[in-house]
Amino acid sequence: MQKDGYAYFQYFTDKNAPAPWAKPCARLEGGAYTGDGGCNVGIPDGTSITPLSYLADVDYGMVVVFMYFGGADSHWFRILPAGYRYIHTLTAMKQSDYQPPK
Repeated sequence: MQKDGYAYFQYFTDKNAPAPWAKPCARLEGGAYTGDGGCNVGIPDGTSITPLSYLADVDYGMVVVFMYFGGADSHWFRILPAGYRYIHTLTAMKQSDYQPPK
């Protein structure tokens, strides 16, 4: 499960990385669903993210990966035999760092 969680972040730098995408797949980022039902979220090329630690529940097929991505960040994955089914991202930041959209 750790390997599957980390594969998601390898995909940020290598679009040929073996990330186990499932369909359907729902991705929730900061309270908003992103993508087209297949977790096609337009992940940018060349963005390097290094996971720091993880917590896994193998009985339920869940893993949470913690990293630094512009602030404290976590990605929660529900991984079924078909691959990623649910992805939920949470980023913690100081209120002073927040800049509203223009």
